[in-house]
Amino acid sequence: PHTTITGTLRRDDDTPTRFLTHLAHLTTHGHTPNWTTLYTTTNPHPTPLPTYPFQHHHYWLTRNTSTG
Repeated sequence: PHTTITGTLRRDDDTPTRFLTHLAHLTTHGHTPNWTTLYTTTNPHPTPLPTYPFQHHHYWLTRNTSTG
């Protein structure tokens, strides 16, 4: 089995940004988090990105109409 270790707990650095950064690290290493558990009040959806570095397409995110 594939194992990835990441350090989400650090002294004096317990911000949500740190947690999400390590969650992204796990995602890029082949793990699939349950995004609906993390974002319970929103409707997350994947955004397709280009796989070729010189593919010149713009990817604009749709604007969220609800206030937060």
